[in-house]
Amino acid sequence: MAGTALALSAVAGPGRRFLVGAWSALRARTPHMDLPIALGLSIGAVTGTVNAVRGVGEVYFDSLSTLVFLLLIGRWVQHKQQEKAARAVDLMVRLTPVHATRIDVGGGQSEVLADRLQTGDRVLVRPGESIPVDGNVLEGTSEVDRGLLTGESEPIAVGPGAEVAAGEVNLTEVLVISVRAVGANTRMGRVMQRIDEAAAERSPIVLLADRVGGYFVVTVAALALACIGYWWAAGPQIALSRASALLIVACPCALALATPLAVAVAIGRSARQQVLIRDGQALQRLAGAGTMWLDKTGTLTTGRRRVTQSVGDASVLPLAAALQQHCRHSVATAVVQAAQRQHMSLPGDVDIDPAVPGGVSGTVAGQRVVVGNVRFLEQAGVNLDADWDQRAEELVDASCTPVLVAVDGRVRLLLGISDALRPEAPAVIDTLQASGWRVGLLSGDHPQVVARVGAELGIDAERIVGGADPETKLAVVRRSRQQGQRVVMVGDGANDAAALAAADVGVAMRGGAEASLLAAPVYIGTGDLKHLAWLVRNARRTQSLIYQTFAASLAYNALAVVLAWQGTITPLMAAVLMPLSSVTVVSWTFLHRHFDPGKIP
Repeated sequence: MAGTALALSAVAGPGRRFLVGAWSALRARTPHMDLPIALGLSIGAVTGTVNAVRGVGEVYFDSLSTLVFLLLIGRWVQHKQQEKAARAVDLMVRLTPVHATRIDVGGGQSEVLADRLQTGDRVLVRPGESIPVDGNVLEGTSEVDRGLLTGESEPIAVGPGAEVAAGEVNLTEVLVISVRAVGANTRMGRVMQRIDEAAAERSPIVLLADRVGGYFVVTVAALALACIGYWWAAGPQIALSRASALLIVACPCALALATPLAVAVAIGRSARQQVLIRDGQALQRLAGAGTMWLDKTGTLTTGRRRVTQSVGDASVLPLAAALQQHCRHSVATAVVQAAQRQHMSLPGDVDIDPAVPGGVSGTVAGQRVVVGNVRFLEQAGVNLDADWDQRAEELVDASCTPVLVAVDGRVRLLLGISDALRPEAPAVIDTLQASGWRVGLLSGDHPQVVARVGAELGIDAERIVGGADPETKLAVVRRSRQQGQRVVMVGDGANDAAALAAADVGVAMRGGAEASLLAAPVYIGTGDLKHLAWLVRNARRTQSLIYQTFAASLAYNALAVVLAWQGTITPLMAAVLMPLSSVTVVSWTFLHRHFDPGKIP
């Protein structure tokens, strides 16, 4: 009886985790991967105990103890493989330095983990290095690139007392920074926390895997009962041994692990390309096809608008610039920069009217100034003669956006503002259309300018919408969804926020990560249009990988069931083979953390 006690203690002690997991699943009425294993162990324990008491038949106690040992070893290997993959994903997601150079009390320097820094510590950041913490500059004057976090395109000058944030890049001189926050408490840390949550989120395809795994558990239990019934005539020992092997070897662990790991790896892989994803469902939706609306300015074009033509009285340019100097619109920025390039001083007495789409109006130095497109000036009561109208049309024909400046009710100046097309835009549009996406162009720019750009990119005229304010963009996206289409909106994280939020997937190409990820589940921090095509291919590669692991797991388990039914696989062999499928699937997914998306011109 000593052998009986030892074997049962092995099941009730080290093997208890499988029994507890199965019992919890039964109480929750949710099939779990521990259920078949617990049933297999229970069959062995009960059969061995009954035979020991009766003094007949096999007792299995040595096999039972070995079985628990092998199962625990398999589960340990499986967890180690998961931890390895999780660490790799975490390293991929990091957009801030892992290490920092700390200045010690005596003035010496030491390299430490950035997460171990304390508030008040001093860190040294050399030119070209990313800033590892949120803090304030103590010593040094430099410029930093904070484009990823805030979307600012130009370097920002910083000096003693200036605030800096983790993830910003020091560009020119050495800085000494006092630590204010580290790790998850930094601004970038909070952004990355959303990415981590997305990696852990149970997207529809993950839930599908859970459901399939649940059905498989029930099916395996039913097959085990059928196995007992089929082989009972050959002897209870044979029937119970084969049923136990079947239950153990057919555990659907790989199904439960592969899908969420593939999604997490894809999100981490994207983060390495500065493509941040805060919603795992976005990957699944991008893997299909539908309608993809793209904003023009800053998405298909460089976003660096300039005044390239000027007709009329240039002396009123400072009035227009003064009216727009605090406006963030790219047209306003172009007007202000035009005045600055000519070293014009701007009047200080400015009173701006409430914002209206199409332009801006107000009083500058006692004069009534209206700046905007033709429709805006007409609505403001400015009379346009045919000559100005014709000149505006000529600018449109030259692919320039016409901006009129009226002073005290009379048009005085016409500006032509242009924005160069991104060199990669035609190839990326071709790639998207070849992959099944119906690409459309949505822009607030002049309809004829938008039509000309769309035609140049090969976009169908029926999917080109110009003169679209934020409300129109929102309406177009909603209408596309109402037609049953899967809709992706690509645009500015700030100006296009409503349309981005209304789409099935919003992809922000401009604006900082902080603001953009509030409106859109995807943010392309590089601003490079090629990464949009890369994102679609990454999504499709991930879905393909999920289907591969699905098929491999189901095929493996189906074959294992057949072999266990025939008696080829014993319970001990089952304990060795069961974790093998999980380790194989996890390794296969982990090996695909890098992939070649093919040539994207």
